[in-house]
Amino acid sequence: MEAAKHSKQTVEGPIDEVIHAVEQIHRTVADVPFEILNRLGVMERSADEIKRIHDDSLTAIYTAVREVHHELTDLADGLVTQGAPDHEQKKGRRRSAA
Repeated sequence: MEAAKHSKQTVEGPIDEVIHAVEQIHRTVADVPFEILNRLGVMERSADEIKRIHDDSLTAIYTAVREVHHELTDLADGLVTQGAPDHEQKKGRRRSAA
């Protein structure tokens, strides 16, 4: 049981870090065109509004990615904790269902 918990933490932490890193890179790259528009003085108000919408969308997307990741980790943890049925038992069930 303790090994399963350790495995979950071993997988979950690095994946959270990768999600965070990807989000930061995404935000940094996405900021470039907005900064250029602001420096040029082109569509300043529109650019600011579009950037706000973009940032809000990114926040929602990466929040959803994190939630799905944690749900999948919990699901996998539950399967490991409960133990998967023996391979022979699975084959027997398939045969009897046929």
